[in-house]
Amino acid sequence: MAPKKVKNIIATHSPELGNFCNREKMLMKKLTDLQVDTLKEVCGIGIGNAATAVSQMLKRKINMSLPKLQLVPINETAKVIGDTQTLVVGIYCKMLGDMAGGVLMTFSCESANNLVHILLNKKTDNLNRPLDELEVSALKEMGNIIAGAFVNALVKMINKDVLISVPKYAFDMMGAVIDLILIELAEVADSAVVLEIVFDDNEKEIKGNFFILPDPGSLKLLLDTVDIYGGAGSNG
Repeated sequence: MAPKKVKNIIATHSPELGNFCNREKMLMKKLTDLQVDTLKEVCGIGIGNAATAVSQMLKRKINMSLPKLQLVPINETAKVIGDTQTLVVGIYCKMLGDMAGGVLMTFSCESANNLVHILLNKKTDNLNRPLDELEVSALKEMGNIIAGAFVNALVKMINKDVLISVPKYAFDMMGAVIDLILIELAEVADSAVVLEIVFDDNEKEIKGNFFILPDPGSLKLLLDTVDIYGGAGSNG
């Protein structure tokens, strides 16, 4: 089911929810530079904590950075990486508690294999092959660490209780991965925070994408808190 059709179904069968999603979509289009900067700051804290945790796990220095942050409608999320038909490796966790939705990391097949080489010190000449069980497990463990670090950074900002589920693995076209997640989220996520994530172990640089997919109520909570957090920072 395509995301655009999902929105039509929601608006038809639940007008109030459909109108709420539309209001949130309008809100996303009006984000200020201060809101974007605040989100970058909070996500930067998360990625810094994640880099420390992954470095401790691997017993060597791993740098991570977030050069780009975008806020996009959910039906345009798959296009962020270029082609919705592109095969990707995805690691996905649900957010549970006071903030609901999900977080997703995606990597091209080549990037996923290069990342496995860093995680397991396991080199392969075929960078477009499917991953084996051990490699998938390593990526899920790393995904759990990174998602947890991001969510912990958000929790400290919004001062709410949020947990993440056990990570799931997907290997499919980008559009299909997003559709699957929309189904898991009861098809109400309307907008996404999309970040480019870069891993660097001083030998190679690996790029992926990190998606925060809040439900409409959680999106409002996040942006309301961003306004308070950002305003306090600008006054201090």
